[in-house]
Amino acid sequence: MSDTRSTDEMRFAIQSALPLFLLRLTVGLFFLQWGLEKFFAADVTTKIFAHFYKIPLPVSFAPVLGAVEVLLAVAILAGFQRRIAFGLAFLIHLGSTVSTWQNLIDPYGSGNHLFMTGVPVLAAIFLLYRLREYNTMFSVGGS
Repeated sequence: MSDTRSTDEMRFAIQSALPLFLLRLTVGLFFLQWGLEKFFAADVTTKIFAHFYKIPLPVSFAPVLGAVEVLLAVAILAGFQRRIAFGLAFLIHLGSTVSTWQNLIDPYGSGNHLFMTGVPVLAAIFLLYRLREYNTMFSVGGS
């Protein structure tokens, strides 16, 4: 960020600092929870992959994915390499959300309308990505 910002940009940066930090914190915790699940409930991970992604995943591979997701969560929480971390998080969650398209199109017919909660999370991650240059509160690394 340069020192030649307009007054409106400066005001926006100041006013958005805490909300963006809180959004980064909750999205990071969201990814951390899903990453840890791959360690503690690897069988659930394999069932999710088989059902939604149509990928037969060996139970032994779930912790590997979990480790990657935990590392991503830590990067998000720390604000480290925000362009890469938020972009990767968006792509991962986009794939996850799109894989539940049948539940999104017919939330009550499928018997589980909770899949719709993935849509605002996707929007939140997109917001983090787009506003990453302002998301500097308690960040440790580049944008």
